Amino acid sequence: MVANNGYTGKNTSLITILSSEHDRLRREQRDIDKRDLQRALKYGTVTRVWGARWMVEHDGITFITDEDMRREVTAYPSPLPEAAVDFKTMEANDKVKHLLEQKPELSTSHTVIVIDNSGSMLSKKNDVHLYRDSQHAAFSMTALEFIAEQLFSNTAVNSDLVSLVKFGEQPGIEFSREPISWSVYNKILWHRDTQTFKSREHAPLMDELTGGSNYLPALEKVHQLLNLVYHDQLALLSTDHMKLHVSAQESYESMNDAITAIASRFRDSLTVSMVGLGNVNDQFEPLKAMADASIASGAKGSFEHCDRTAISISFSILSMVKSTMETRVILQEGGRRGFTERSDLTSEKKSFPKCKWLYFKILDHFVYSPRLKRLEHVPTLPLAAVHSNPKEALERKYVPPQYLTVNCNYIGMGAEHVAFHFIFLI
Repeated sequence: MVANNGYTGKNTSLITILSSEHDRLRREQRDIDKRDLQRALKYGTVTRVWGARWMVEHDGITFITDEDMRREVTAYPSPLPEAAVDFKTMEANDKVKHLLEQKPELSTSHTVIVIDNSGSMLSKKNDVHLYRDSQHAAFSMTALEFIAEQLFSNTAVNSDLVSLVKFGEQPGIEFSREPISWSVYNKILWHRDTQTFKSREHAPLMDELTGGSNYLPALEKVHQLLNLVYHDQLALLSTDHMKLHVSAQESYESMNDAITAIASRFRDSLTVSMVGLGNVNDQFEPLKAMADASIASGAKGSFEHCDRTAISISFSILSMVKSTMETRVILQEGGRRGFTERSDLTSEKKSFPKCKWLYFKILDHFVYSPRLKRLEHVPTLPLAAVHSNPKEALERKYVPPQYLTVNCNYIGMGAEHVAFHFIFLI
């Protein structure tokens, strides 16, 4: 229910705000002073919430007051808003995704983000500075620092792919190989928990009983995603809160074996980054061990511990972004450190005016035979004549192409990496 503010039009300086010590501490931590609440009572939106309390929202700040709207219970910044994505942008993003599904070799990186969504992440209200709880902080900061920051700074393009694995009692692949975009930013934010505190207050206890933070099934999902297409730049981000609920030594060893199997396959093209969110005394040995195991298997591995503050989480995620960027650049430059300019993939129609095309008359078609170690004459269509559109392929099945067209474009700027052997018959 939304109610009109009963204080509208009154002199807000006469309103008595009875703040508790807790409220004053929160206000000091978040730079929220009484003037914000007074202005919110006058100009903000007021909504009835649980426990006969009121929620007052104004200028990016949310206040919870008592039933008389005279005593402030708590105050915190309003949730991170979603990005406005119009239909044209969504359509362009879908075209790029379809293109990369058809031609996965055009993708420049694949990041698998793994986030703990178990009951321990919902343990306490406001246990992370500026956020409702650890779960909100994990998804909000990942969207803000890993997606939005790279889009703003142009350090990622739409050929960089992102997948999300969310796990608690059971893991799930929430989305797979999505081009990095504002749509992905929104999709990550959609996973913020929306339960009321009363509904989620027993979540930590249930987590203890069911062993919610189980990494083994999540690592299986990661391996499944990475095995879709071999690629030379991959990153694994993991955010966990407090202790892992696996006590047996066999479980730790199994997790190390799982990450070792992944790292051994991709080696220095894989970046494994672990983030432990909680207090210094919390149990993060399994995360550290997995980071060490990935290093021992030839991958890049790191563990970051961050306090329950937004700035600490921000620094940890930005550190992972920097590490991933370095891996992209080094691999693209053949092992040399330096800056590589990259641009978004565009449709063929848009790219045509920028390209120089060369045409070669097709006189005959030969295919190299590894068994005979020579070129064999093949009267059927060249591979270059095969179309991804089934209807077009059927129509042209018996019409041999007359020319071979070569696009003179820059390798790494969206051009396909294709090598041709030419035999010029004179």
